[in-house]
Amino acid sequence: MKIKALGLIVEWDEGQMVVINPGETGELSDAKAREKTDAGLARPVGKLPQLDHDHDGKAGGSKPRAAKTSAPSALGEARKAYKAAFGKAPGPRWPVAEIEAKIAAKQAGATAEGETGSESAADSPPAA
Repeated sequence: MKIKALGLIVEWDEGQMVVINPGETGELSDAKAREKTDAGLARPVGKLPQLDHDHDGKAGGSKPRAAKTSAPSALGEARKAYKAAFGKAPGPRWPVAEIEAKIAAKQAGATAEGETGSESAADSPPAA
C-alpha cells in the first residue's frame, strides 16, 4: 500500500529495509502501512474512501461531533412561542428580535381589541 510519511519511517518489510522520509511517498505491505497510519506516522495515498476528509484512510470528517447542549437556544424558544401564539412556524430567517416583536404586536393588538370590543358591545343597541 502506498503511504505518505508524516514522520521518519524506518522499517523491515518483507525482508527489505524501507526508509521513508517525512513528506515522501513510499510503499509498505498492507499490514505495516495500516500499523503506521494507525500510529499517526503516515497517511494512505491513492485509493481512499470517498468521504475521507482528514486523510486517515477512514470515511468521515476531520472533527468529532460536538455534543448537543441541553440548554435550549433563545431562537428555539422564540420560535416555539411564535408557534404557540400564531399556530404556524415563523419565517426561517427571522432573528429572535423580529419574532419577539411580532409576538408583542399580536399581544398588544389582542389586548386593544379586547378592551375596545367590550366597550363597543356595551354601547351598541341589542339586536332585534
